[in-house]
Amino acid sequence: MFTYRPPVNAECLNEAQIACARHNRLQEIHMWSIIREIFINICFLVLLSMLIYSNRQSNSFLEVQHLQKYFLNTREIDNNYLEVCLFFEFV
Repeated sequence: MFTYRPPVNAECLNEAQIACARHNRLQEIHMWSIIREIFINICFLVLLSMLIYSNRQSNSFLEVQHLQKYFLNTREIDNNYLEVCLFFEFV
């Protein structure tokens, strides 16, 4: 009917143990905030990459090819942008 419970002896912590426990808890809180921030950044990058690769167009290769032919045309003196590219490679 009656159950016997032994008395619990609670030991008080001294100031150094309290300071150590507080320091450890603050480090743990900081660690979890960093982990949370890394997780949010990874989720953002995954969503961004999914958005980028889902909106690929079938004629994007043709657009890039046209722009390369237009800007890198060495036959025209006025529209030769190859010199600009070479200038920025050496800088």
